[in-house]
Amino acid sequence: MQTSEGGLELVKVTEATGDALEDGADDLFNDRERFRNEIAEQLNAKITQHIVGKKRVTEDFVKPKFNEASLYAGLDHSVNQMEQRVDETDTSQEDFDRDAYDRLKKELSELKRVKEDMLTGTLPRFRPYLRL
Repeated sequence: MQTSEGGLELVKVTEATGDALEDGADDLFNDRERFRNEIAEQLNAKITQHIVGKKRVTEDFVKPKFNEASLYAGLDHSVNQMEQRVDETDTSQEDFDRDAYDRLKKELSELKRVKEDMLTGTLPRFRPYLRL
């Protein structure tokens, strides 16, 4: 090995060293399929150990996007509030807005329909649960 002025070591590459490097690179290239298989086996072993070796509970397998009970409770509360607003509305007042009242009643009927669909299972996103 030779040292340069900056103190760095310079390696003199000979023809024999170059051949050894090429041979090592060729060996690695030729064994690439074996390395892939070994890595795949190690990953499969880790995955299998995680799946089989870990105690599972129901929540690990089923992750609902939403809670049906809370969704239904919120809808029920909205329907009850809207019914109360419709019942409390005095239609005999001078400044009564008939269009707003009709929209409110229409929205109430839609919410009641959705609530009924949830209970009967005809709401599309609740259909998969009927097969259980």
